[in-house]
Amino acid sequence: MPELIVPFELYDSVPVSPEFFVKLEQAAASLVKKGRANRAVNALWTNPEIKLNRWKFNEWDYGKPAIKLPSNARGLFTIGSPENGDARIVVRGYDKFFNIDEVPTTRWEWIEANTSGPYEVTSKENGCIVFIAGLEDGTLVVTSKQSTGPIEGKDNERNHSWVGQKWVERHLASKNISVADFARLLYRMNVTAVGELCDDDFEEHVLPYTGENAGIYLHGLNVNTETFTTYPFSSIEKFAQTFGFHTTKYIVKDTVQELRKFLEECADTGSWNNTEVEGFVIRSKVQGTDFFFKYKFEEPYLMYRQWREVTKAFISGKRKAEIKINKHVEITKRYLDFVDPLLTTDVDLREQYVENHGIIALRESFLKSINLTGAQIVKSELATGPIEKEKKYVLVPISTVGCGKTTVANALLKMYPGWGHFQNDDLTSGHKPTMLVKHCTDFLKFSNVVILDRNNHQFRERAQIFTDFPKQGNSNFVDYIFIALNFNPYTRSKGTTADEKTFNLTRERILSRGDNHQTINAGSDAKKAVGILSGFKTRFQPLDISRAPDSEFDLVINLDSTRPDSSRYNLEAIIKSLSEHYPEVLEGRALPTKEELDSAFEFALSYQPKRAITPNANKKQTAKKRKFSYFGVQVGLTQETMTELIDSYFDNNAIDQPEIWTTMKKTNRVQNTFHVTLVHIKQGGSKSDDKEGQKLFQRYQELASTVAANQLAQPETKKKSKPEVDADGFTKAATSKPKTTVLGLDKYSDVVIEYIAWTNDLMVLQVALDNTEQIASLNQFPHITIGTRSAQIAAVNAGLALAANGPELTKREWNIEPKVLKRQQVCGF
Repeated sequence: MPELIVPFELYDSVPVSPEFFVKLEQAAASLVKKGRANRAVNALWTNPEIKLNRWKFNEWDYGKPAIKLPSNARGLFTIGSPENGDARIVVRGYDKFFNIDEVPTTRWEWIEANTSGPYEVTSKENGCIVFIAGLEDGTLVVTSKQSTGPIEGKDNERNHSWVGQKWVERHLASKNISVADFARLLYRMNVTAVGELCDDDFEEHVLPYTGENAGIYLHGLNVNTETFTTYPFSSIEKFAQTFGFHTTKYIVKDTVQELRKFLEECADTGSWNNTEVEGFVIRSKVQGTDFFFKYKFEEPYLMYRQWREVTKAFISGKRKAEIKINKHVEITKRYLDFVDPLLTTDVDLREQYVENHGIIALRESFLKSINLTGAQIVKSELATGPIEKEKKYVLVPISTVGCGKTTVANALLKMYPGWGHFQNDDLTSGHKPTMLVKHCTDFLKFSNVVILDRNNHQFRERAQIFTDFPKQGNSNFVDYIFIALNFNPYTRSKGTTADEKTFNLTRERILSRGDNHQTINAGSDAKKAVGILSGFKTRFQPLDISRAPDSEFDLVINLDSTRPDSSRYNLEAIIKSLSEHYPEVLEGRALPTKEELDSAFEFALSYQPKRAITPNANKKQTAKKRKFSYFGVQVGLTQETMTELIDSYFDNNAIDQPEIWTTMKKTNRVQNTFHVTLVHIKQGGSKSDDKEGQKLFQRYQELASTVAANQLAQPETKKKSKPEVDADGFTKAATSKPKTTVLGLDKYSDVVIEYIAWTNDLMVLQVALDNTEQIASLNQFPHITIGTRSAQIAAVNAGLALAANGPELTKREWNIEPKVLKRQQVCGF
């Protein structure tokens, strides 16, 4: 059979210098992270005897003038070795290219000054990239950016290169061309054909590709050389037509001015020729060398992706009110209202959606129901201006002990039961400042007003509030209004010491109150109580709105703590001020009558705080030595945050999510809490033969005993007189934590994530800890177990898998932020 030919003139083949392959080897062996190459050896699944070297660089190293990479190609596979003199490039992707304004070389002024036309503009198809190449013996090579094909034990139908190979075979069959002949042609041409695999039966993205529209859209013929060289699009189009591939639409513009006008006109509608497109890739020349950049439409595709994520959150069991919506708030709420009954009643629809099928059909059904396109929604939102942020109100007392802040707070709750109230004294473990804000922001997802009950008597405490609320809450679409309840406005003109009159009054109140306080037992130990008050007096830093952080308060309500009836007076003063400045927080009610205020105040006076018991107060309790199963570093990530983090890793590295990860998410096998085990009782308990383990376990046990002896015991979980309710009228959970067996040891360590690893049965993060005498680990590979396939697979297997490092373990460098989890507490469990 005669050799295949192509209907255009071929480029002369330029040999790759041996130094290129040496540089790759050196980059892989480098100990410096910047510019380091990640090398993997992949066997071809169609012929396991043939092994290719896959080269990958850190995403953040591309485009950095200070970092010189051996190659800027994304998708690079070689065969042979420089030592044997037979090294050659088999697969060569595009040089990394960037979006408009993403880097200095994609700013319009730079493009106009340095690039030359003609500018070939291709539509950006919405699928996953595949590379197609050939070997001399007729072996076809089809890869993704990272993989040469299926992995043993994995589902082929979920693998990009496997599905890509099947589509290549179908395209060639439509032209009666054999796979081997096509592979030999690519080898003779010394090129990599680059295409976009778009098949909704395989994997839905944002734009639909079904029936005759599914398949591989060819958009590149790259010469397998060190310097990026690719064929013009007219040649690529002829090649696609000749061999049965889908062609990618393109248009040519002669000048930058014409190009920019075309792109901006398309951006207005999010479409080209009445067809939705995600954006364009522009091909030009810089000093005779191929230079690509892209013009990506953010909308409506970010909105579509958000709809996909909120749908999956709804399917996972979250209430609509609990689902985080970052943008397009109102239309996304309408979308959720539309899909709610459909997903609730159709089990098959839910299961298909989780498998990334039916996403586009559900979205199109919603758009059809409201008779709008995605572009029309975005344009309408832009025309009406930015969406106004939802206002949430945080009442922040500034006081010392004995000013009546909790009495006033309970009276306010009696008046307005929809408000939230969280007391710092209720928290007995964890990082209390962060946890207090977390409780508040969680509550504000369902209500509008919360009282952050803490003295907040120093600048650093107030600064922490302003810093943590945007982090913990949804600050993109929530405007937190901070209102200072200033219980100590009377201060000396110089210095930061609280007024003597206020101090003397609060001292008398505390002493007369006796033990009726959560943490100060003035009846049992008056001297100690006065010492605590003196400490507050010395440390007190009065409110100063002329400087940060106090300048960030939206409203200051000055109160009077020196009156005999101060709490009753302050209750009324707060409500009147709120009515004047923020009447919406009063739940649509008129100002309360004197009788209503008196009633709320009397209710607050009858409030009994939850007692915090000192170790000496209950000898039976303190005499009993707490037993721990293990000691470890408690990692402050929620299940939701960890899931988002792992998803982000795979997205940023363009790696197909492994089957174990999708299974764990689907079956709720991701851990609820996370820790790094330092030593287990099986390693260091009395039945262990490991002397080093026993010594380490005993060290932590002694530390725990010391901490327990100096800590207040857990408070009782007695309910408040009046239960709090959320916006839907449901009784709110108690603000105090239930009694727990976890004991914080007041030792902290940074946790550095080094690798992510997985097998068919589990997923784990390998980490490093502070290497100090106080924080020592018996484990060779400190790690965080993310989850396992089933309850029959114990979490301990994660550490065993890391230690064995067998062929069933896939292990990759952790290369996204956060890499360091700061100040995680060592605990006994």
